[in-house]
Amino acid sequence: MTDMTDAEFKQAEGQRILAGLGAIAALPGAGLVTGTGAGAPLFAAALCCVALAYLFWLYTDGVYALSVKLKQAGVLSAWMGRLLRPGRPFQVITLLSAVANVLLTLCGFAGERAGIALPISAQTGFALALGWAGVCAVLALWGYVAMERLRAEVRAHMANAPQD
Repeated sequence: MTDMTDAEFKQAEGQRILAGLGAIAALPGAGLVTGTGAGAPLFAAALCCVALAYLFWLYTDGVYALSVKLKQAGVLSAWMGRLLRPGRPFQVITLLSAVANVLLTLCGFAGERAGIALPISAQTGFALALGWAGVCAVLALWGYVAMERLRAEVRAHMANAPQD
């Protein structure tokens, strides 16, 4: 791995992450398709987590791409704090979303296969899942705004940087 270029590393990492996200997305999808309906709201909420994990992985990837540009310009060390400010929360949200997906999926299967269901109606469960989808949408919008702000800062810096 140490003899890989930045682009080769990101390509290999992307293939691994997409495979992992695909695998965790298949779990709640299978639950929705094969289930009786008892776990459906939890599976729906889990799919929102998959989408959130994917978006924040893309945002994290964007921060990495900016770091490569700044590294090539020789100013990466001066930018590390500004890159990590959104980059760390992006990574944490990616990880927590993936973990929440697995937990929600397991709870959905518990309702489907073991009869361990929440004492709420399916309608209430879907209303809660819709609320979670709204939270995910707000988080995704925050990530997009933070990423675009960071891109604009880097573009402005690169435009004002002295050329070789």
